Amino acid sequence: MPLTGAIKIQPFNQIQIKDAKNEKRGMAYTWQFFNLFFNIENAFITKDNAIGRLLQYGLIDFTPNLIDLGEPYKYYQDNKVVCIELNNVEIKEEDFLVYEIDELYYKQKIVSLEQNKAKVVKAEEGKAGIELESPIPSIKRAYLLPFLQKNT
Repeated sequence: MPLTGAIKIQPFNQIQIKDAKNEKRGMAYTWQFFNLFFNIENAFITKDNAIGRLLQYGLIDFTPNLIDLGEPYKYYQDNKVVCIELNNVEIKEEDFLVYEIDELYYKQKIVSLEQNKAKVVKAEEGKAGIELESPIPSIKRAYLLPFLQKNT
């Protein structure tokens, strides 16, 4: 179950971040590493990508590279079906819908899709109903993690 209500206090100020960039050193805080472990476990980021990001200067960013689907506009079946307006983003069964709460990312497998009251195997444009394996909380943004063999 997602954690909610975490207090967001940045441990570094803008001057410290700027100084770190100028001095060619990276900074990260414990919460980022805590989240990074789960992001690697859930295939949101690869170990190689995380290692590469450790070489950044300033405040290191471990935010996963996901495809933004936008804001859901309606939910059905106690949030097991999410409705989203797609704009040139292909989604298909077996992909994962991803959402973020308090800097933690969660995923649910897409089990079926519907457009214009008909089941489809994939969708790219227009309004789509996305049935998930399990219900999710009401979210502000949805992201896509395409199906990869290592995700199973």
